[in-house]
Amino acid sequence: MFYGDVNLLFTPKFGSIYLIEDEKLALVESGTSHTVSELVYGIKVLGFNTTDIDYLLLTHIHLDHAGGAGFLSRLMPNAKIVVHERGAKHLADPTRLLESARAALGGAYPSYGEMSPVPPERILSVRDDDVIELGKRRLRILYTPGHAPHHVSILDESNQTIYVGDSTGLFFPPVDRIIPITPMPNFDLDVAVGNMERMRDLKPQALLFSHFGPVGEPQRVFNEQIAAHRAWVAFVEERMSEKPEEKIAREAYEEFCAGITGYPREFIEEKAESTVRGILHYLRKKDAPQTG
Repeated sequence: MFYGDVNLLFTPKFGSIYLIEDEKLALVESGTSHTVSELVYGIKVLGFNTTDIDYLLLTHIHLDHAGGAGFLSRLMPNAKIVVHERGAKHLADPTRLLESARAALGGAYPSYGEMSPVPPERILSVRDDDVIELGKRRLRILYTPGHAPHHVSILDESNQTIYVGDSTGLFFPPVDRIIPITPMPNFDLDVAVGNMERMRDLKPQALLFSHFGPVGEPQRVFNEQIAAHRAWVAFVEERMSEKPEEKIAREAYEEFCAGITGYPREFIEEKAESTVRGILHYLRKKDAPQTG
């Protein structure tokens, strides 16, 4: 397995793309449309061509993970684009996905780029427990929808490592810190915790984060992240009735993120704001009266 930094969102040490070498070659994540040339260059540096790629596996269809998929599908004519069945239609026609991204990301949207359709015949829809055979390696799909309803993690059964996508948070290697990422409108605390408990019970040897890079001690990481997700939600819930979103986000940054160095402060502040915004949406939805 190789991994490289594609300068995702024009930020070093934030976006990992993984290449798995076996009888067949697989990439995990596509990055954005902005990172396509960087990814193609990395493949060539490793001694491969884009025509050698057999599978492009996407943990989910958010633009920083799947935005480059349509563009790469043209450069990788032999590759199947693997995505959970709930995301497949949005790869084939990303119109609604792009509209949603523009609304959710606001002024940050240009950094995430555009999205080109993937030909439907190139899409391989998967479900929980499906297996991709690469040769000696078997990649098992784990449906992990707490972050998004189309999110999967990927267990490499040959070495018991898990490609966790965004299911377990954002890892900042310069300070060995992981924070939750809980985007609107689909974050669900109980589901997210259940995902991490399930993966923890598999006793993996390492976790491979899309943001950013490999992390050891999976049992510790899962335990800490389960506690962190609950702590962030409790922090926001205690303040939501008395303080505006912007103030809660500033306080959350000071409480949980102030020690993260090696990245621009405004970049980490934006991640804290996104996490708070998603938690607020989750709490309001949870507390809304049920109809029907």
